[in-house]
Amino acid sequence: MFKMRVFVILMLVWLAASKTTWLRCSEDLEEQIESASDGDFLRANSNCEWTVDNAISIRSRITIRGVRAKLKSGVGLTAIFKVLEPGVIIEDFVLTGNKDSVKEAFRMSLILVFKSDVTIRNGVFYDSSQNGVAVRANQGASDIVGGLLENLEGHGCERDVVSISTRDNGLRGTRNITVKNIRAYKSRKKGAVEVSDGAEDIIVDNIYAERCVYAVDIQDHSKGKLESNNRIKISNVHAYRCKFAVRSETTDIGHSDIEISDVYARGCTRTMSLKNIMNLTIYNVRSEGNKGTGNAIELMNCDNLVLRDAHFGNRLGSVSAVWVKNSKNARVYSVKLTSGSAFKYGITVLATLSKDFESLMVEENDVASAKTVGIRILETNPQSNLGNIVLANNIGTIRQS
Repeated sequence: MFKMRVFVILMLVWLAASKTTWLRCSEDLEEQIESASDGDFLRANSNCEWTVDNAISIRSRITIRGVRAKLKSGVGLTAIFKVLEPGVIIEDFVLTGNKDSVKEAFRMSLILVFKSDVTIRNGVFYDSSQNGVAVRANQGASDIVGGLLENLEGHGCERDVVSISTRDNGLRGTRNITVKNIRAYKSRKKGAVEVSDGAEDIIVDNIYAERCVYAVDIQDHSKGKLESNNRIKISNVHAYRCKFAVRSETTDIGHSDIEISDVYARGCTRTMSLKNIMNLTIYNVRSEGNKGTGNAIELMNCDNLVLRDAHFGNRLGSVSAVWVKNSKNARVYSVKLTSGSAFKYGITVLATLSKDFESLMVEENDVASAKTVGIRILETNPQSNLGNIVLANNIGTIRQS
């Protein structure tokens, strides 16, 4: 009972100390925010829009709601918000960048998050010269642990709407971040969400991208094993007229335990391209109306791979619906081609290295509509060994050599 009374008293003291403040349109936004104290709730009238020419540093644990702000034309290397305190909340905002007035070397994200347990939600980004929001530990600081990025939309961002990364080549980590309900339109160089350079325990859910390079990307920058991304769960991805729904630009440094599910690609060049990922699981993929000359799902050097329940509709000029190369213990189940899919091959498994790949299972696939061969298994190196091969309950022709 005593502990409860103490807790109630502390809460009352905290509530008394904090306050709600309406931001004044006619006054400098930076001064108003930087003078706030822990616990303050800052609100903005939706009719206000501030022009920012210097990054606003948030050093108190505050909530900011309803801000509309734009970067001054020609101002480079400048964010609108720099979050330098844990637990900050920024919500219900509209932020506009100045990408058409700055050179690529001077690009910058509109929000920079350097601390843990920050919430960025219910916001729209326009014309960022880099990302909408970037989460990355500050140089020499502690890891970022925890955070929520949700209900965010980007229009014409040069790179990603949301970028999750680390610092010092993975030495300063970022983990336990949830990213959900993100929409990207016309991101010229990237897409909706990027997870990179050693991020761990990241949830990415309900992502939409239209006319972007990709919806979701996993990446490293070839700086060593600390940049391996691990335990990433990606689900409910919709890509329309993008190059990829999901892509990785990953080197062979130990990326592991990545799960991708419920992906829908329509009118994309390719559905997925993933490489150098161990313990990769992919299921429930739908691809329709795609236009490209390559393979729809391309997986390379992905040991302990499981691909299950991938369906392909109309697609022109493609080689193989599923293409798996140099992947140990691969499992491919329930791939289905419709009669109008126009693939030359349904499933291609290729081994080119002098290596024992231990086992391969290809089961319960319906690839009879492939134009040339339904399933082809190729060991092009005399020293390649796919090991124990199980082919069961498949519909379509099979060629093994």
